[in-house]
Amino acid sequence: MSNNYEFVKEDSPDNMKAFAEEHGFSFPYLVDEDQSVAKAYGAVCTPDIFGFNGEGKMQYRGNSEGLLAAMEQIAENGTGPAKQSASQGCSIKWK
Repeated sequence: MSNNYEFVKEDSPDNMKAFAEEHGFSFPYLVDEDQSVAKAYGAVCTPDIFGFNGEGKMQYRGNSEGLLAAMEQIAENGTGPAKQSASQGCSIKWK
């Protein structure tokens, strides 16, 4: 999570922990304190979703609606779909 939670209080680590528990997230939830990860990948909104193959190469960038099909394809052949769905969400609030 790369949003500036000092500006967007709803995105604070405590609030996001409660959100993750409420929605049954079973994966680690990381906070990008200095926003360096978002900048490195060119993220522009939340969520801006990235999927990688087994070699660590990005194969998907888009929204959650296309994520499952993209990751299944990546698991099958190591490459993401040629046509990808655009990321959707609110713009990242930068520090």
